[in-house]
Amino acid sequence: MALPESEVFEIIGNALRNWNKRRRWSPDIARGLEQLLPRDAMVSTMGSLWFQMRSAALAAKPGATRVLEKTPHHIWDLAAIREVCGPSGALIVVLVRDPRDTIRSLLEAGQSWAKGALPDTVQGATSRYLTDVALGLEAADDDDVLLVRYEDLQRGGTHWDQLLTFLSLEDLELPDLRAHPASLSAGNSVTLVDGILRVGSLQVRQGHSFHDRDRDQHRPLSAFERRYIEWRCRTLMSALGYAGSRRHLRVGDVARLAVMRVGRKLTSRRF
Repeated sequence: MALPESEVFEIIGNALRNWNKRRRWSPDIARGLEQLLPRDAMVSTMGSLWFQMRSAALAAKPGATRVLEKTPHHIWDLAAIREVCGPSGALIVVLVRDPRDTIRSLLEAGQSWAKGALPDTVQGATSRYLTDVALGLEAADDDDVLLVRYEDLQRGGTHWDQLLTFLSLEDLELPDLRAHPASLSAGNSVTLVDGILRVGSLQVRQGHSFHDRDRDQHRPLSAFERRYIEWRCRTLMSALGYAGSRRHLRVGDVARLAVMRVGRKLTSRRF
């Protein structure tokens, strides 16, 4: 059962962080919730919230035994997830994607429907991407974490097997999504139409980001934005196997960045 982006662990993580923060501020004086709940009781209370959400999600889909929670910024809440779910209570899949695609989508959202909630400049969106992916890479060697490239799942093959084995779902009966649709012959009953993968009578929406589902909505990267991303993300792109990184920016790009920095400083002073 796949939940929408519920942000439940952001809520739980914030509650636990605030409890810890207040104790650091005044270790000898209890304030707020810690006056009533010790740390273990707070964790138990947050665990009850997750259990209720999980139970409601499973009840909504008879036969489901697992819940997939896919809020992207839960990467900031791995400690809370582990503490609340307990040992072996959660498996964490860190899905990374080419920074040019992810940052393009962040920019489009930040300049339209998510204005104010997401970065609306290439510098801000790149910082967000690098910070989030760094947290995933930091946890990637842990036993309960699997790092997967989005593009590898699109290609199919052994990457799906690795993912299903990690989730202990090797015997799950699924349409053969391990094969890339483009490589299947016309004789197979598998087609890709408008972002919908049709396998026989089943329909499985591909795991693209929101904006990938309607390419008319695309706000393409400018040439400058692409060069900036390829330069600033060069180390991470190399580590993750993405081609096209740049060691240096053009002289004109450096000058443009300097002008943009001055403009931001003047704007901030004005307000």
